[in-house]
Amino acid sequence: MKKIRMSKENKAFYILFSIEIWERFGFYGMQALLVIFMVKYLKMSDGLADNTFSAFSALIYTFVLFGGYIGDKVLGLKRTMVLGAITLASGYLFLSFFIEKYLFIALGIIIAGNALFKANPSAVVSKLYEHGSNKLDSVYTIYYMSINLGALLSTLLTPWVKDNFGWKPAFLISFFGMTIAILNYIFFQKILAPFGSEPDFKKINYKKFFLTLLGSFTIIILSAFLLKHLVITHILLFLSLICGIVIFIMEILNAESKFSKLSMVACLILCFEALLFFVLYQQMPTSLTLFAVRNTDHAILGISIPPESFQALNPFWIMAGSPLLAYIYTKLNQKGRDFSLPGKFTLGMFLCSLGFLTLSAVSKFFINEKGVISGNWLILTYGLQSFGELLVSGLGLSMVARLVPEKKAAFMMGLWFVFQATGMVLGGYIASLASIPATITDPFQTIHIYTILFFKLGLATLIIALLMLFLTPFLKKIIVKS
Repeated sequence: MKKIRMSKENKAFYILFSIEIWERFGFYGMQALLVIFMVKYLKMSDGLADNTFSAFSALIYTFVLFGGYIGDKVLGLKRTMVLGAITLASGYLFLSFFIEKYLFIALGIIIAGNALFKANPSAVVSKLYEHGSNKLDSVYTIYYMSINLGALLSTLLTPWVKDNFGWKPAFLISFFGMTIAILNYIFFQKILAPFGSEPDFKKINYKKFFLTLLGSFTIIILSAFLLKHLVITHILLFLSLICGIVIFIMEILNAESKFSKLSMVACLILCFEALLFFVLYQQMPTSLTLFAVRNTDHAILGISIPPESFQALNPFWIMAGSPLLAYIYTKLNQKGRDFSLPGKFTLGMFLCSLGFLTLSAVSKFFINEKGVISGNWLILTYGLQSFGELLVSGLGLSMVARLVPEKKAAFMMGLWFVFQATGMVLGGYIASLASIPATITDPFQTIHIYTILFFKLGLATLIIALLMLFLTPFLKKIIVKS
């Protein structure tokens, strides 16, 4: 029987695929527990826990550009990726043993590790195939699946470990996940040897390596400080967003042609819409998880699960929805129809709106005698939210690349991450509006508070979606020409 030989590019891809699975396994396992730990174990208020977690998420995206620059220009993509993985593993280990006293330092280490790691594996993937290769779309689709496979596994496992063995062993699971990712690289690094950025193929510059460590240490200390002083964090982030928008508006005014101006205006409009999406996305690990703990029957289709594991519904729906949407797009293209980018954004916001409005209605009209709703309703809510994610978040960088002139694309991609970080911080603040005081334990009272929050979120999103529907023909004309 003839053996099928795999190309060196495909071998390298599957090594990166496995590394990404285990890295995301570690991160999402930690994320699944963090807010509940802060509320239940550290006795933080819901509002403080929501805002702390959201600031943590925002800082991760704020510092991604640091790791991307180090990978491209200083140490090389692979070295930076490995340094980030080791830093992340250290952060999870520190979190497991010192979380009560040094929570913010542990989170600072995880932020620095993400900064070094996050952008670089996907950048190595881009080096595997020729620029413009028709393989890239399918390759990145499979690669995106790795993120969600790791997330699905860990959000099911770590809450179970927490319930059966305690908090610290549950957080330690994230360390084991990162350790497997590092071992994957160590054992198979020869397969990745031909690929990387220019510094990967040069001897390491120890002066630059030391400066990278110094920069990473600075991120750790700065992040720990900012997580302790959330007001300063919010002010700095909003100032960054305002400055970025002002600079971008000046670029629009100085654009060489009317068409370039209109394209950049369209990009800015879609960025504001995406900001609202990230507000909604941030509800999953915050208000939706706390709602699942307090006002949801802890079972899906009759199978009992820890309430934190409802978060696994997001990666499940992403994995189920990606091939379905790809099939729909293919069929539309075959029929000569185009599902435009503004149309996708608008539909995504409608789906998110429907998810929260449905949950609000269910919480009002389908509550049982114990003050809880069936966990099966969260299958629908997470499904609608996840399809919205595929239509909005997954297309963000593609939108920037298509609408912004190439010489301004790097700046705009950075601004896109600032929009994302700002949305997450706002999401934490909005989740905190449903903060349940420790004195309130009656589930009928708590579900009323959550019902109001979900209704307001759904209504605001619906208004934005209707506005975007009105603007879609204008935006579509611009994008078609780009």
